[in-house]
Amino acid sequence: MGDSDDFDGFFAHHFPLLVGFLCKRGFDLEVAQDASSEAMLSVYEQWTSVTFPAAWVRSVAARKAAAQVVRGRDGVARAIRSDWACSDEFAEDKLLALVEDSSLVVTLLERLPERQRSAMAWHLDGFSNAEIARHLDVREATVRSTVRHARERLKQIYQEMPEEST
Repeated sequence: MGDSDDFDGFFAHHFPLLVGFLCKRGFDLEVAQDASSEAMLSVYEQWTSVTFPAAWVRSVAARKAAAQVVRGRDGVARAIRSDWACSDEFAEDKLLALVEDSSLVVTLLERLPERQRSAMAWHLDGFSNAEIARHLDVREATVRSTVRHARERLKQIYQEMPEEST
């Protein structure tokens, strides 16, 4: 893929987006941050061989977040902190602001079934149906259908929400 300078730029751009992606999938901020850190460390270790790093870290981070939830809070191993993760640029208040900016989206997505929530999180992060299908190991037609059903459900949920919530 490239050298460590490429990774630094990749990390700076994609880490907050990755945390937001996991929050859209329904994970809390702490789990999202930990899983994102672990996924970024994993992609760094394989940086020269990963073809689609943005999609790769989302797949890895989602698996790691799910595993953390299953293990429970007491058993969660903290991500190895690196110079990138310790930067002020990724302070918790900035990540929280990113998530809060999309709090309505997160609230709506939480009400979707897991499969629809997952597909929409990928979709909202700008991935094509073909890319989503490849990384979720389903057919492209399945992704199109799932996203269409999710949109219909989101529209219904939004219309049922009290005005002060929207």
